[in-house]
Amino acid sequence: MDDRDTFARSLVFWRNKRGLSQEELAFMIGVHRTMINHYECRKHSPKWEKVTKLAAALGISVDEFAKPPPQE
Repeated sequence: MDDRDTFARSLVFWRNKRGLSQEELAFMIGVHRTMINHYECRKHSPKWEKVTKLAAALGISVDEFAKPPPQE
């Protein structure tokens, strides 16, 4: 598993855990919904500014994106 895959899987996990849609999360960080989809589908990697905004919106540390998501 590469870094982009780990980030994408973690993003999906934490977004779902918080009960947010892609559209809601996108609004919270100031991007279009399709950009969240691109992050989750590994089409684009976010810049550091967006990573920090994503972490803040999800209530997690940016370090969580570097770890495989917990198994539920």
